Amino acid sequence: MNENTTRGKSLRQFTGEYGNMEERDFFTETTEQRTHVLTCPKCGQSGEYKVTWIVRRKRAQLPRHADERDRAKFAKAQSYMVRRDDKLGCVNVRCRKPFDISSLQSLAFLQD
Repeated sequence: MNENTTRGKSLRQFTGEYGNMEERDFFTETTEQRTHVLTCPKCGQSGEYKVTWIVRRKRAQLPRHADERDRAKFAKAQSYMVRRDDKLGCVNVRCRKPFDISSLQSLAFLQD
């Protein structure tokens, strides 16, 4: 058996010297599509578009190897969404030109 491992756990996890946690340890990440009404700036026609969002929801509990600094960060963390799509194609058959999504925020906080 390796001297740095004890029953499948690394020495850092076993002794609590794991270090700072990353943001992804606080959240579960999923991808969702939501429908929004947007207007094409080229032809002026509005339509319903499916916009892809990355949804990061706060976990119910903090992982065990967290220290005091990680607990403070976790207490302040909120669930949020980040817009994944930057451009969409117009739904008008005559237009079909891509346009930037500027009317939607790129980050939105969620109410838990």
